[in-house]
Amino acid sequence: MTSNPPTGEPEPRWQQPPFQAGGPTPYDATPDEPTDTDFPAYGTSQPSVSGYVVPAPGSAVPPPSQFETVVVTLARLIWPVAFVLVIFTGAGFWPVLIGALIVNTILRALKSNLRQRRRALGTGYPRPPYS
Repeated sequence: MTSNPPTGEPEPRWQQPPFQAGGPTPYDATPDEPTDTDFPAYGTSQPSVSGYVVPAPGSAVPPPSQFETVVVTLARLIWPVAFVLVIFTGAGFWPVLIGALIVNTILRALKSNLRQRRRALGTGYPRPPYS
């Protein structure tokens, strides 16, 4: 890192440009830059378009089904059961680890799918296929 030695002259500083009450003048805008006249005023009847989606008011998401609760419980118990199998039984470490990873991945995907379907049913959107 290098720095310039002091020269004795005051260092130039940025200054706030003066405020113009009427907005930018035509001199301030470049030809490619939009001016205030290019945009509609607030409260006009022209629609505004946005990519933001607002959920429907009063859309209640139904509670999880009994099957979804069982899947979530099994997904939470996979790793403790795997550790107990490795420590207290003669099961090998690698087969139990690979089995737990596979079962955990399947249950996590099933849990996510069931949660998405439940939320889709509560929002008033079209039902997902096969539901």
